[in-house]
This record gives sequence, structure tokens and C-alpha cells, in this order.
Amino acid sequence: MRNRGKDNYQHYSASDFALDDSFIQWVVDQEPETSAFWKRWVDENPEKVQLIDAARTIVLATQFKSVPVSDEEIDKAYEGVSNTIYARRNIYGLGPEKSARSIGRMIRSAAIFLLVISFIFIIYRYQRESLPTTHNNEIIVKANPRGQKLSVVLPDGTKAKLNSDSRLEYPVSFSNSSRQVKLIGEAFFDVTHDKDRPFMVKTDNVTTTVLGTAFNVNAYPEAPSVEVALVEGSVIIECDSKGQSATKLVLKPNEMARIDTLNASSQVVLFNPVEVLGWKDGLLYFEKTGFKKALCKLERWYDVEFEVESESQIDPDWVFSGSFKNRSLEYVLNAFSYPDLFTFSIMDKRVKIETIN
Repeated sequence: MRNRGKDNYQHYSASDFALDDSFIQWVVDQEPETSAFWKRWVDENPEKVQLIDAARTIVLATQFKSVPVSDEEIDKAYEGVSNTIYARRNIYGLGPEKSARSIGRMIRSAAIFLLVISFIFIIYRYQRESLPTTHNNEIIVKANPRGQKLSVVLPDGTKAKLNSDSRLEYPVSFSNSSRQVKLIGEAFFDVTHDKDRPFMVKTDNVTTTVLGTAFNVNAYPEAPSVEVALVEGSVIIECDSKGQSATKLVLKPNEMARIDTLNASSQVVLFNPVEVLGWKDGLLYFEKTGFKKALCKLERWYDVEFEVESESQIDPDWVFSGSFKNRSLEYVLNAFSYPDLFTFSIMDKRVKIETIN
């Protein structure tokens, strides 16, 4: 799969769209955030409508194709189309000269038909070969870029929602003894209860195990810790760190474990549901958040990069508390900068911040 970014969509062909992660999510999953982006993009680019329709057709075709198309199948399809052409010629009594134009149209239609079958086969093979496998069981990878959320239903009916810039890997079907997924980033899980098969979320060296419950896992690679917040049910958290004995925690509802992945130290605290879980409902929330952490959150939320001039001049004690829903980046930064903390300029995906002396 590929995802080259919104700026390059202007140069996409139908095949490029059909292989783009975000486009496929829109066509197949109809996730609200992704749908909003693509509907807006199509409205802004009406000249691309026919191209988009062709790409949608390809995506939908590849989704129902569950086995590779063999050469024999393509030969049979071609033979069937050929037989149909000549059968129609004989039925209507068309001679070689009278039917030349009609047969020409039929042959062109048959060629297009075979081309579509071949293209479906190429995309299907590309999808299979690009995904890792384990124990001969195909792995599904769901990843969404910054600025988007993604809802996923796992093979057992468990529902997962991925935050921006997150990746979830899971098998096409779970084993008879366990259900294991791998997460990079942040996700909320509403797990289907199964007493015989524990559900496990692996994030680097932290494993969270449940039978059926709802919880949030925050495990971005650059973060100093992994956070697991329990909404209902119970979870067991295990952390393995080199040179350290394994840490094992059991959480109760409304408790959150914060695990330092470097030294395996941990703490259990009560958490504010709005602060920790607000993201899945489209709420951008800050609670006494420092400057660097706030900008990092904004980069993921709005898919931008910050360039801060003279960051050393920012008050080290600066913190911000507030919540925003369906607000522009400019609106949020105006709230951040009040009163006269800094000025900013937004240029496409880059935001320049200048401190005020």
C-alpha cells in the first residue's frame, strides 16, 4: 500500500488512488474523518470525478476478490468472451463484412474486460506480497496518517479506534487460544468477551491482556512512557525490560498505568476520561500541558510541522488548559499565544512561531 500525502493527489492516476491507504479507507470503511476529507477533495477537484469513480470501482473489485486469479481463469474468461462474440454474430446472421464494426466494438469491450481482470490480479498480488505473515496466517495492517482517525472491526468483533499517526497489525483470523494485536501509536479498544481466548495488545515491550473490556493504550514511539487507561472490566499489564525483573500490574476501572519503558518503573493513577479519551470523540483537550508537548499534539492533530524561533525564550513554566472541538489550527494557536506569548504564521503544512521579547 502507499500514502504519498494530500499534496500529490493532483498527480495521481486511477491505479495510484486504488493503492492509497487513505483512499481505500474512504471507499471500504467509510470512517467519518476520512470521508470528510475525500468528499471535500472531490468537491474541490470536480475535474477528477471520473478518475475517482474508476479508482473506487477498482478498490471495490479487489475487496471481494479473496483468491488470486490464475492464468487458467483469465484464459477461460477470454474464451467465454470470444465465444459470446461469435455466437452473437451467428445468431443475428451477420457476415464478415456486415458485422465488422459490431465485432470491433465487442472485441474492444472484451479487451477492457480482460484488462480490468488483469489489473485486479496485479493489485491483489501486490497486497498479499506487501504484508508480513506469521505462521502462514496473513497479517492485516491498518495505518492512518496524522490528522485522521480510523475505526476498525477486528475478526472477533472487537472494535478499535486509532488515533492520528497510529498503526495496528492483526491476523486475518485469531488462533483458538489467544487474540493478539500489535500497536504503534494510540488506540481505544472495546473488546468482545471470550473467556477461552485472552485479548492481548503488544506495544514494544509492554503487553496488555484482557478477556473483554474497554481500555485505551497510548504508545507513541517517541513518548517516554506507555499509558494504559481502563474504562471497564480489568486488564493485566506486563512490562519486560532488559536487566530488570518483569513488572506486572492489574488495573481497575478509572485507573491508568504509566510505564517507563526504559527502566520498567511504573505508577497507577486515576485519570480524567475527557483528557485521556476525548480524542476518540473529536475533542482536542489540554490539561496543564507544557509547550513542547502541546505542539507535538497539534502536529498529529492537524498534520503540520512547527518551526519555533528562539524556543529558549518561551517561559519554561508555561502550561495550557482548555478544550477544542471542530476548531481550526489558527483558532487554537490564538488561544495558546494569548496574551502576547508568541506570533505565528501558517504556510500550508508548516507553522512558524516567533517569540515576543
